[in-house]
Amino acid sequence: MFEPVSISPSITSASVYRKVSWAILPLFCLISGACYIDRTNLAFASIQLNRDLGFNAQVYGLGSGMFFLGYSLFMIPSNALVTRLGAPRLLGILVTTWGCVAASFTSLTSARQFYWLRFLLGAAEAGAFPGMWYYLYLFFPADQMTVPLSVMEAAVAVANVLSAPLAAALLALGGAGGLAGWQWLFLLEGLATVALGVVTASCLPPSLSAAAFLTGHERHWLMQRVEASGGGGSVVGGSSSGALLAGVGVGVGERGGGSSSSCSGACSSCCGGRSPLMEALTNGRVWYVAAMGLLKNMASHGILFWAPIITKALLEHRDMDPVQLDWSRHRGGDAVAAAGQPVGLGAAGELDDDDPLEGGAGAGQAGGGAGLGAGAAAAHINTAAVLLTGIPFACAAAMSIWLGRRSQAKHERSLHLAVPYLGAGLLLASLPRLAAASPPLALAAVSVAVACVQGTNSIINSYVPLVCPPGSASVPLAMAAYNAVANLGGMAGPWLVGELVWRGGGYGDAFRVLGAVMGAAAVMAWRTRKWPRVNGPSSGSGGGAGGYEGGGGPLGSKGSLELEEAVSF
Repeated sequence: MFEPVSISPSITSASVYRKVSWAILPLFCLISGACYIDRTNLAFASIQLNRDLGFNAQVYGLGSGMFFLGYSLFMIPSNALVTRLGAPRLLGILVTTWGCVAASFTSLTSARQFYWLRFLLGAAEAGAFPGMWYYLYLFFPADQMTVPLSVMEAAVAVANVLSAPLAAALLALGGAGGLAGWQWLFLLEGLATVALGVVTASCLPPSLSAAAFLTGHERHWLMQRVEASGGGGSVVGGSSSGALLAGVGVGVGERGGGSSSSCSGACSSCCGGRSPLMEALTNGRVWYVAAMGLLKNMASHGILFWAPIITKALLEHRDMDPVQLDWSRHRGGDAVAAAGQPVGLGAAGELDDDDPLEGGAGAGQAGGGAGLGAGAAAAHINTAAVLLTGIPFACAAAMSIWLGRRSQAKHERSLHLAVPYLGAGLLLASLPRLAAASPPLALAAVSVAVACVQGTNSIINSYVPLVCPPGSASVPLAMAAYNAVANLGGMAGPWLVGELVWRGGGYGDAFRVLGAVMGAAAVMAWRTRKWPRVNGPSSGSGGGAGGYEGGGGPLGSKGSLELEEAVSF
């Protein structure tokens, strides 16, 4: 996983990275999982919630996406606080806050409240992932970041897998304590996140220099290694220890070793005389990667928030194309007219009132034994739809680990993005035909497509430090800018699917559009193959792809690696 370079007769680089990984990644995996569970449990709740509150496709699609409007707007402000408060303290505040907001969905009663709560949830979660990425950037050299990021992404996928049976169990609590199943889902998962936030701040060291889980010799070596890679080590232990702090207007205090004037000088030298914020905002490649991430997130979240609903439609052998798909049967909306155009918000007569999982009053009130049988069948389909939704994310977890390790071992990123993106695009575009031919085949195609889209997250997330100048103090702000723009795709994707379903009566057009979006992302990824530092071990001195040379040389033995080393996919 990590390059086994000898530091001393009894210490290797792999052992140091293992210590760092075990000290940081388990907690970050829990935070990442909670983050995604709280933002996406709406997808599972939708089977009941849309019926109870009368939300149609437009309301649900727009509300799903409002999360990402708040997420993007508050991204940079949240991350400007990371150096003022410290990543551990900031993460503790953010996790506790979004847990409270997530639990407050229990009181949801209207579309307006739905929009605002989703917006506030996004605002509260905004700084979490960039804050964790930046914290990892302080502890890992840039060329070793892909595997830790892939572990976090795998944790997200595993959380999505586990959230399916958990959601099925919580939805089945409907009626207990006078709460619907979807209310129990939001309440208990939100409170669990609050508990995680309370313990987060006390579990992480404030910096690499204060990492008690490493020996003094290990800390010294790792600080040199991180700084040599142009990473965040300079922030925590070098002559430019105040560079990043000065870049966001914060005085030096972490180690007490620099004045504000020296910080400003360091900041200017690594950012070409400009502030780190301007350096981040004027870096064209940061915006290019952000646009690529936006397209990827359109498809990813367009699938994610509709996955249980789409899975239920496939289990009921419904066609993906207009007119043949009866929206009202699985969304709580109105009947679709013969021309495929929706008419109104819905009437009680069109709902599955005998479906316990959809909050119905109970089977058999009008149809005796036949009604009981129909209600049981509907409940079985709903439970199966929720549980089967976990399969694509299990595939994504495996893909994330495998692809992240392969990319890092090959020192290649562009093709490890472009090929999965292209595969996902082809599968999504062909999904309507696959669904008409065989629903199980369509479910398999969705699983592979989700794996290809979400399994690459660690790779695209590792781009930003590499497209910034080595040692630049703009990296955390560039990460925030990238995440802010990329996650606008999370707003556009669910909204777009909702609009196309509402206007066309089926999912066919939506999946064709998402397929085209992933095709465009594949082309963009392919065009990055000649960027320096992206495809090769990052260099601390010149931005090339070669290995480290001299200068204390912890990886001097790798210095013979050529810039032009051929990489086969």
